[in-house]
Amino acid sequence: MNTESKQNKVKFMCPVCEHQISGEEVCPNCDARLENLILLNSLEEVVETKAQQYSTRQTLIFLLIITSVLSALFYFLNSYYASLLTQVTNGIEQNSISFTKLPIAQGTKDLQPRRYHIVQQGDSLSSIAQNYLGNANRWPELVIKNPHLSSRVNQIDIGEKIRID
Repeated sequence: MNTESKQNKVKFMCPVCEHQISGEEVCPNCDARLENLILLNSLEEVVETKAQQYSTRQTLIFLLIITSVLSALFYFLNSYYASLLTQVTNGIEQNSISFTKLPIAQGTKDLQPRRYHIVQQGDSLSSIAQNYLGNANRWPELVIKNPHLSSRVNQIDIGEKIRID
């Protein structure tokens, strides 16, 4: 036996006489040869060490996978919320009121409430323009004030509310 295995002697029982042995190749009590038993004990140590290494390796792989999944999730959520924030910001910019562009009220005309017309059977944009604006050819002004009509100028629904001013 080499010096390393003599230094790492493990105590065990002799299988013949149950005498406690400290790694000798022959039992001092019954002279049984114990080389195979020593070899088996050393293999058990190797197997246990390999099992611990394998367990550690599995744990590290599991942690690596979890870290990768969390990184991907964080990246996805970060890009999702960044795009959502961009959309909200763009929406606010497009729909926001600029107080510098608001007309300044002059006299009582700007303070009057807006007028609306509820569409009746037989109404058209031309007839509404004739009644409220004094000229049937001014119907495009109604479309400008009612953008929802731009795709259907020839079709207005009974009961629909049309802004006049």
